[in-house]
Amino acid sequence: MSQYRCCSEQEWEPVADLGHTAGVDFDLGRCKNCGTYLMAVFYVSSITYNVLSDQQAKRFLRMQGSDTLKKALKRWLDS
Repeated sequence: MSQYRCCSEQEWEPVADLGHTAGVDFDLGRCKNCGTYLMAVFYVSSITYNVLSDQQAKRFLRMQGSDTLKKALKRWLDS
């Protein structure tokens, strides 16, 4: 994971609940102000919002409901 802010006025808008893996919950959203995809990562009592490329976000959306989604989320988290 790299960048946490997309713009100075970052505001969360939910897109999809991607479920959880490795004790972490993943929600995909977009910034209402600039349209950038964001991944909300919930772990224990903390939350971070991470900037995703359009390609990454669309890949996760295509994987929804598949067995490979959890593996892909874990790889993304570990990167």
